[in-house]
Amino acid sequence: MFSRDMLPEQNLYDILYYALDVSINPDSRVITGSVIINLKAKADGLTDIILDAADHLAIENISSSGLSGFSHSDDRLTIVYTNSLSEGEEKEIVINYHGGTGSGVAWEGGIVYSGSQLYSLNCPYGMSDWIPCKDHPSDKANGMDIKVSLPESYVVASNGVRSGITDNGDGNRTHHWIESYPIATYLFNISAASYNETVEYFHYSETDSMPIIYFTTGTVPSGFHYVETALPIFSDIFGLYPFIDEKFAINKVSSTGWAMEHQNNVTTATTSGMTQVHELGHQWFGDKVTTRDWQHGWLNEGFATYSEALYKEATQGTSSYHSYMNQMKWGWNDNNTVFTTDTIGVWDIFDIIIYYKGAWVNHMLRHTVGDSTYFEALRDYLDIYSGGNVVTEDLEAVMESHYGSDLNWFFDQWIYGNGHPEYDFLWAGSSSTVKIGISQQATGSYPTLFTMPLDIRMRGANDTEEIQVVWVDQESSNFLLNTGFQPTSITLDPNGWVLGYYSGSEVGLLGDINVDNQVNILDIISTANYILSQTEMMEDQLFLMDVDGDNTITIMDIIHIVNIILDNTA
Repeated sequence: MFSRDMLPEQNLYDILYYALDVSINPDSRVITGSVIINLKAKADGLTDIILDAADHLAIENISSSGLSGFSHSDDRLTIVYTNSLSEGEEKEIVINYHGGTGSGVAWEGGIVYSGSQLYSLNCPYGMSDWIPCKDHPSDKANGMDIKVSLPESYVVASNGVRSGITDNGDGNRTHHWIESYPIATYLFNISAASYNETVEYFHYSETDSMPIIYFTTGTVPSGFHYVETALPIFSDIFGLYPFIDEKFAINKVSSTGWAMEHQNNVTTATTSGMTQVHELGHQWFGDKVTTRDWQHGWLNEGFATYSEALYKEATQGTSSYHSYMNQMKWGWNDNNTVFTTDTIGVWDIFDIIIYYKGAWVNHMLRHTVGDSTYFEALRDYLDIYSGGNVVTEDLEAVMESHYGSDLNWFFDQWIYGNGHPEYDFLWAGSSSTVKIGISQQATGSYPTLFTMPLDIRMRGANDTEEIQVVWVDQESSNFLLNTGFQPTSITLDPNGWVLGYYSGSEVGLLGDINVDNQVNILDIISTANYILSQTEMMEDQLFLMDVDGDNTITIMDIIHIVNIILDNTA
């Protein structure tokens, strides 16, 4: 498993380009070849370039202008220059190496071998198991040149566009792919098998199209074709597919239950159509715009999961959208935060909370700011950070610029906080007014109170219905809502836009009208006022006075007034 993150010294340079030229022996599981790395210094005085390279890789030699020497230990490859680099100075480093390709176990990095197939899984820090590199999502290369030699029975799928296949005359062929878009190491992939290639097309204009390629060893699973419907939907919602000059591909591998959003070259072990939709969503969220570090991994996974719900909404309607969101509700440990605190272990990074609750954060944010604001801000966010890296605060800033108001309270409670609100409400209503009291209790350690807009649906006779919005940010809040009919039922958050639990009931006219958890003179006054609104009486009958003759005006006088009213309305 993974045991490290990026060293601070590794942030002193920027990767520009990788050029890989390797041969892989599937029988011995050994890789031999070279990688050329182009980089640029981000500060003056840099003498040591620290790369990531697993100890099982034998570094044969390194060449680079001004090289003094190198050392390799503890899965780090340190390249030392005689003279320090200046800020902005570029270097090309050629590394020749050979060795193993990792544990061979999925999600432990390196290359996995399965029968007559092989595929790489670099996520989250696994490219360095078979290629020396800077193995961190924060440093995206501007592109990659990929040459992989394998026995002639293999067809290689990889990122970008295939430049060609060369027969080497020794029973091996070299497969050449070129990725021209910025790419993170965990999104680089090769998948190889005796693949058939099935090509469909995404027609994104009257005259332009992009290939959709399915790499399979049998027939194309029906679930793969979901992406042909989803591509125009997502292009309309998020902006045009981000790798439109290359392709979108799915390569099927022999395993079960997972998929990986390799850039324009998804690797999948499942035929599930919704899983393919999820991985397609990642092409915008994760691939085009990439989390800077795994603490903010929800920006990848939460959005890709929410893309599934948007697909349901576009293809099956609003009801299906809400049902889909409700299916994932509470499917996580609510004591955890969406912000990831442990970025070493793969399953700590990819805890289900960043998928499901991350999707719910988007769901709630959409309702909070409104549909038009939410989707306009998303497209702006994707354009601003195209090809780059982001943290939660970047998304927050773009959303705020469109919303026109602060949203720190929202992200603070839902990303950095834990738990959820539980709401309880009581209500009473007349022909034109509803009094509703809402109390809340937070289930987590932080925040102690949530701030959220809540829809209140009022229903009356003959299917009369009205929804009003109130903002709840206190432990106990009272609201007086004007309506044009006599409500017979009240529902909080009827469409399920807020992640919470709800319970409530009607108080009734002679109960706790002002919802202060006690029945007192104020409730009786409210009752009297309601009755007065329903009947015609003489003004002198309604004057508040010492009705019982004890020389004080008390609750008993109010009771007498109510009795007079009741006698007149009986």
